[in-house]
Amino acid sequence: MYNLKKKYILKQGLNKKSGRNFRGKITVYHHGGGNKINYRLIDFKHKNLQGIVKDIQYDPIRSSYIALLFNNTTNQYFNILAPQDLKIDDQIFVYTLNEILKTREIKIGYTMPLYNIPLNIPIHGIEMFAGKGSTLVRSAGNFAYILKKDTDLNGYAYIKLANQRIKKISLKCLATIGKLSNPYHDLQNFRKAGTIRNINIRPTVRGVAMNPIDHPHGGGEGKASGGRVSVTPWGLITKGRKTVKNKQHEI
Repeated sequence: MYNLKKKYILKQGLNKKSGRNFRGKITVYHHGGGNKINYRLIDFKHKNLQGIVKDIQYDPIRSSYIALLFNNTTNQYFNILAPQDLKIDDQIFVYTLNEILKTREIKIGYTMPLYNIPLNIPIHGIEMFAGKGSTLVRSAGNFAYILKKDTDLNGYAYIKLANQRIKKISLKCLATIGKLSNPYHDLQNFRKAGTIRNINIRPTVRGVAMNPIDHPHGGGEGKASGGRVSVTPWGLITKGRKTVKNKQHEI
């Protein structure tokens, strides 16, 4: 990692909620504590059309690394998600909908409409709706690719995600070329419990270790197995149940 002056790093304070909503009720369990961190501002809406990579940085609230870039035309710094093999002094470009009919060079870090991206090339940072910003494929080592697409500009691209689901997305939506950085994030060894506590994660208590008033698996003499299929504290089945609600773009 390279150290730059702090004024070049785009970040702002982040207030912790500890899993509580506006009423103080716990809505997300196992959150709380941890070190103070700042939120790094990422250019998901591609407001900067070009930039030169100045640094590759660690982001405490993301699994992938981020890249600090400098825009020569506006003299501004900005952050993006860093793809694999992106190096310092590399140059990236963003091709908008106004240039959709032009043939463009395919290089890692370049952003362009799905209409211009060939089939079976790793992509990330995909928009669900044109102009709304990147929402799909943003975690470490993740990527997707286009299975097929329509020939009409107003058509759709059929994108296969890492979870094997296929999304139907407009050809006018933007995506970035390449796989995301830090592919071995899931192999990280935290070594001790304190490391997990430092990143705002609290312990998870098993249901069979609770009393019967606290969980359906609780109670029993000695070490009981729970006596039923795995359920939530409210009695809902946890294994094998579908959790997807919005299937608007799935086929």
